[in-house]
Amino acid sequence: LIQKIWDENMKNNNYIEASTNAILSFQMLEEVLKICIGLSYEIIQLSIPKPLQFRFQANDINNLPLEQLVSKYKVITSKPEQADEIKKIIKWRNFIAHNAFRHEFLSRTDNSPFDKHSPEDITKVLTETKRLISCLAEEMKELQQTLKSLK
Repeated sequence: LIQKIWDENMKNNNYIEASTNAILSFQMLEEVLKICIGLSYEIIQLSIPKPLQFRFQANDINNLPLEQLVSKYKVITSKPEQADEIKKIIKWRNFIAHNAFRHEFLSRTDNSPFDKHSPEDITKVLTETKRLISCLAEEMKELQQTLKSLK
């Protein structure tokens, strides 16, 4: 009995830890998307010939949710398939951000209305999110170089 309680408690702690790490990664993903979009907009702004103008302010994207950021990113990136990959994790992001802790608590009594999943499932999503952040960071470096060459 003690072992069962210990195992259950560790599973709950692993779930909470995995969820917390995933939330932090999703936030980082949103931030790097904002940077890529902002850099792209600056490049467009500097590249567009007169008399045309492209007006952009950081506030235009600052408070957008992940789904809208991905839509804006897909329009301006040379890697639209990356936007599609990000879209695949939005459902997980929304679940973890808004329901993971409730699910964990209700799962203790088998009353969770959500599909069963494990800390390992969340860790897989976290791994994919980190991969996407790394890809976006590489793109961000390329954009910074392009912007530097225009100034």
